[in-house]
Amino acid sequence: MNMFLSDNTYTSEEVEVQTIDSFDNVSDIIDTLIENTVGNVDIKQMKRSENIELVRFMHDKGIFLAKGSVDKVAKRLQVSPVTVYSYLDEIKKEEKEHKKIETEKGGGMMERLRNAIELREAGKLNESQYITN
Repeated sequence: MNMFLSDNTYTSEEVEVQTIDSFDNVSDIIDTLIENTVGNVDIKQMKRSENIELVRFMHDKGIFLAKGSVDKVAKRLQVSPVTVYSYLDEIKKEEKEHKKIETEKGGGMMERLRNAIELREAGKLNESQYITN
């Protein structure tokens, strides 16, 4: 263990310090994230589904946790803030449905397991039997 630590320990001279662009405030960071996400895409040619995917990506990255970000995204995508909120509602609804499906799948497995335990305790299931779908 000591040999591993001694071989993989860095001194201050060995560590290369990387600098990042400094930002004046969080708003600048959000602006940069939005711009980097949207890039040079021709917004006017984008379909609704493509806008939703951009908003989904930004949502997943937490951009909408910052106050004012919906207005900034709406301006960049050339849509109203209400439209961005509708995209977010749609995304959240899909996430909720996905979680519900995952829970139901897992719940079905748990129900079969509970039934198998009850059958085994009642002596109606021996060790050569197993649970199937």
